[in-house]
Amino acid sequence: MSYYYCEEEIERIRGSVLGKDETIIFRQFKMLWEQGVNVTAFRALLHIDQFGPMSSTAIATLVGISTGAMTGTGDQLERQGYIDKKKDDKDRRVLLLSLTEAGQKFLSDFKEIRSEYKKGPW
Repeated sequence: MSYYYCEEEIERIRGSVLGKDETIIFRQFKMLWEQGVNVTAFRALLHIDQFGPMSSTAIATLVGISTGAMTGTGDQLERQGYIDKKKDDKDRRVLLLSLTEAGQKFLSDFKEIRSEYKKGPW
């Protein structure tokens, strides 16, 4: 049995056993893992995408983590190039997090996985 055949068979079984929705979830989590983005960081990106630039304190509240944990998450996302940090013009003590082009593309690619399945034969 060739390697290619094994991979093909695994995909066939995965699709029939897991079903369409679970396969989508599998591909989405695989994408997060490959990009080094944990679920907490991903949730932060989604909130920034939905509401626009936000303070790290507001994001921490929405995600349900401490402000200290959000500092680490924000640092991670900034190193990965997904967000920018800048001081709020109205209150220089507040740090605003916003999506970069790379962050927008990452989320767009993530959402594309689901739309690929909506176009499928099912």
